[in-house]
Amino acid sequence: MSEPPTELANTPVVQDRQDLIETAVRFLNNPKSSNEELKNSISDIKQSIDQLKVSIEGMNGSILSLAGQKQVSDETNVKSELKSIKSLLLSRQQFPSIPAVNPIIPSWQLETKASRENSPDKNEETKPEENSE
Repeated sequence: MSEPPTELANTPVVQDRQDLIETAVRFLNNPKSSNEELKNSISDIKQSIDQLKVSIEGMNGSILSLAGQKQVSDETNVKSELKSIKSLLLSRQQFPSIPAVNPIIPSWQLETKASRENSPDKNEETKPEENSE
């Protein structure tokens, strides 16, 4: 093979390709050890994934419990605020005292002599007597 020009040999793309080629040659020369390394790497990755799953589940549980506590705390705060607002708005000091008034019938509703004489009950009583004569 021909060597790439020295200017291109130092670029990251060429270096990455050279590293890939060297790794491939190493795997091809010793397939058993590369398979073992690969299996070990895969098992390590699986263990790491399992550990991450466990820690994520723990974090989710913590987050849910904290969210529940915050919601209960918020509800309690809102209820106490509403109670204080109601007490401020409905305090007895803000309303005038109820006046003591004796119940009386207004004069326009009181029965007078003229209304007694013109009442339908009186007229009905007199009509049958007139008819009987």
